[in-house]
Amino acid sequence: MFTFPVAHFGGELSFTIDQSIRFNEDDSAHLDRTPSSASNRNTFTFSAWIKRGRLTSHGNILSAGSNSNDFTFLSFINDKIHFADWNGSYAWQLVSTAVFRDPGAWYNIVAKYDDTQSTASDRVEIYVNGSKITAYDTESYPSQNYGNTEINSTDEHTIGKQTAGSGANDLLDAYMAEIVLVDGTALDASSFGETNSDTGQWVPIDVSGLTFGTNGFHLKGQDSSALGDDSSGNGNDFTSSGLTAADSVLDSPTSNHCTLNPLITPATMTLTDGNLALSGYAGVSSAYGTFGLSSGKWFWQMVAQTNAMAGIAATPNGSQYPGQAADSYAMDLTNGQKYNNGSATTYGSGEISAGDVIGVAFDADGGTLKFFDSDGNDIGTAFSSLTSGPYFPVFRNGNSANISINFGQTGAFTFTPSGYNSLTVLNFADPTIPDPSAHFQTTLYTGNGSTQSITQSGNSQFQPDWVWGKGRSTAESHALFDAVRGTTKIIYSNLTNAEATNSGVTAFNSDGFSIGSSASLNNNTETYAAWQWKANGSGSSNSDGSVSSTVSVNQTAGFSIVKWVHTTSANYTVGHGLGAVPKMVWVKTLDQGTNWGVFHSDITLGNRLILNSTGAQTTGYWGANTFNSTVFSIGSARDANSSNAIGYVFAEVEGYSKISSYVGNGSTDGTFVFTGFKPAWVLLKRTNATQEWQIYDNQRDPFNVANHKLEPNSNSVESILTTDNNLDFLSNGFKLRQGNGGMNASGSNYIYMAFAESPFKTSTAR
Repeated sequence: MFTFPVAHFGGELSFTIDQSIRFNEDDSAHLDRTPSSASNRNTFTFSAWIKRGRLTSHGNILSAGSNSNDFTFLSFINDKIHFADWNGSYAWQLVSTAVFRDPGAWYNIVAKYDDTQSTASDRVEIYVNGSKITAYDTESYPSQNYGNTEINSTDEHTIGKQTAGSGANDLLDAYMAEIVLVDGTALDASSFGETNSDTGQWVPIDVSGLTFGTNGFHLKGQDSSALGDDSSGNGNDFTSSGLTAADSVLDSPTSNHCTLNPLITPATMTLTDGNLALSGYAGVSSAYGTFGLSSGKWFWQMVAQTNAMAGIAATPNGSQYPGQAADSYAMDLTNGQKYNNGSATTYGSGEISAGDVIGVAFDADGGTLKFFDSDGNDIGTAFSSLTSGPYFPVFRNGNSANISINFGQTGAFTFTPSGYNSLTVLNFADPTIPDPSAHFQTTLYTGNGSTQSITQSGNSQFQPDWVWGKGRSTAESHALFDAVRGTTKIIYSNLTNAEATNSGVTAFNSDGFSIGSSASLNNNTETYAAWQWKANGSGSSNSDGSVSSTVSVNQTAGFSIVKWVHTTSANYTVGHGLGAVPKMVWVKTLDQGTNWGVFHSDITLGNRLILNSTGAQTTGYWGANTFNSTVFSIGSARDANSSNAIGYVFAEVEGYSKISSYVGNGSTDGTFVFTGFKPAWVLLKRTNATQEWQIYDNQRDPFNVANHKLEPNSNSVESILTTDNNLDFLSNGFKLRQGNGGMNASGSNYIYMAFAESPFKTSTAR
């Protein structure tokens, strides 16, 4: 258990949750209670914190009813939230457009019901992590004073299983914490959580002071011998079925733990026990943890089985066995051999048997991996000098036997090496940037054809030094303004045009920016997206390069704006001020019509991409290919001499930005890309073939799926994918959900740049 309050990145949580209940579908795990008397069937509120396990097609959260023609339920169905009442047909139902398929984070789901309201849409409301769902695939409401829901009736009430009907065996596979029913009062999400002022994230609050009403309850799962005990004071205890003391676990909304990641696990393997057990033997396959480890000292345990393997890997690939790749390191738990890059070496032979509890100790700071036998003896350092990362726990199960894993949530380890920690976010170092909205934001607005000030809506506000705006509803070029070139100076990401004077941005304000009447950013009734970054005002002189530059730099966030004059020299360098090696650089000549040159660390060194083009990477442009902590280089293949140029330069900041690449798999079960944070904004581009640049953000798509696309190389109207498959923003990265060439062609290479909504230590999914 944890000491209150818990320090939380410069602030404190006023309330923490010690445990949750693990509902394992394969055990038919559920809680049930039949009220002795009916109470208020017109008004109630249900709230729970839920972390999904196996992403099954159906998973019942709360249900009440006695037969197949009369029941009320709240469920995940095909990853959407379904809240409904059935009495031979649907009396009312809400099915969210949004999908909720992030197994690495906790959701606070609040269902508010009050059929006495005069406005139909006020009678049923659903909130997820404090945000009200407003978009539904199916949307019908109860008649006023309907009063016939089965919630608070004398029929059976179940948690984790549907009570009746054709879906009576629809079982939830998830962790649940702080399960609350308030009988007789309709409450908003603010009665169950709040926005943390330091991080902007939704966190739980103490609900013990609520008036729960006659049939209300508060289930904490704090008594492992009686998981259904009611803490409300009403004594409305639930009976457990398929649950044991081991299903009271330490994984909670305030102590999120590592589990196996079903978004990577191949179909040949099956995850159970809250994604802590692995079955379904396949020789060339792996399951990976949800945590990427780049610093700290970490320890976890597992039960050895014949043919099982365990270790770490930097590149999650479910179709490889642990230790097969050059950046994967593992031990075979049958014979004790260690594996890397497909080669085996003698390591712990004879010291391990099936059924032994094996410890894995990874020191990310020291770059070592070692294993411990069932007696807690150090077998020795298996691998050292491990420098790339982050690394993920990786496993292969043994034949048909289950592997069970403990990252710290299922109780104390049988032994723990000194200085090593369990895999909970509480043991993560505090992020450099706890609130990314202080450095980057997306703002949506509607033009008025005159003048207006655009105000940021994030948890924090700042004066932006780079504003990139795009009309969404009509074909308008992308309009880019920055504080180094000054207000009213426009360039276009989709055009070669020289810089021009334009009444787009007329002021950079402390909480946003002001715009004039230009159609570029303020056409009447047109909708816009404006992406904003913080640098450091108009900049100052920099002489680090062979030419002088003016640099506006935000070293904390790894971003600078650089202005200089192209020289006639065949190769020269430009100071960027970051104090870190840039991983992406964009360059545009201002006085002449030229292409944009884009450097990315994961394309062929010396090559460039062109921002205003759909083309693949091409040769030339970067001269001596010098990219270090002070300068970047420009070569003889640049577009113009003796012309002013502007550069936007980016370095990675852990937990805030990620600039990397991935390989597509061509599947609707697409590549999972780990960023170490929940993205607020993602830019991606295929590099080995002609495809458009693409931008997605969390304001145009506040819930998954992210399907509103804008293209930096085009003035096109925003396109909207109308299926459930594009990409998901997750608490620790993003997941491709379609196999098209633009983002996920099989075997194709893609670069991306992403900025955070929240670091993984604080992130929850919406």
